[in-house]
This record gives sequence, C-alpha cells and structure tokens, in this order.
Amino acid sequence: MPDLFHGDSVPLNTPGGFKTMDWVQNHLPKQAEPITDVILNETRERLACERIAGVGYCFGARYVGRYLGNGKLDASGFTAHPGMLD
Repeated sequence: MPDLFHGDSVPLNTPGGFKTMDWVQNHLPKQAEPITDVILNETRERLACERIAGVGYCFGARYVGRYLGNGKLDASGFTAHPGMLD
C-alpha cells in the first residue's frame, strides 16, 4: 500500500484543535498523483498488467474518478463515501 500522506495520515481519534482543511492543503492532487502515477506505471510495466481497476474510500475516491476520466484506470472503478471531489 503506497503512503500517499508521507507519514502524515489523519489519526483515528483526531486531537482537539486538529484543522482538517490545513491538513488537506498538504495532500492535494499535486502531492498525491505523482505517487499514484508511479504505482500505476510499475503495475503496468513491471507486473505486466494490461488493465487496472481502482477502489477509493473517502480521500481515494477523488483519484478513482480522476484516473477513470484520464484513462489511467481503464477497467472499472468503485468508490465509497467520496470526499473532496472536484
């Protein structure tokens, strides 16, 4: 499982004063997509997968939609509890 957050995931029990939108600003597509692109490229090239599907929950749902739209996912996609869709 790739670490899209560079060790900065949201704690299960967020501490008082945790500012979600401040956290979000450090985890936008410009930070997450390069990591995801590497994983997809490795999957296609090194593992020789011809088609790739995606599953995304909350944060990951955004990327399933984006990657289905741009053709980087080409089999199917599933999302649950999508968040921060654009």
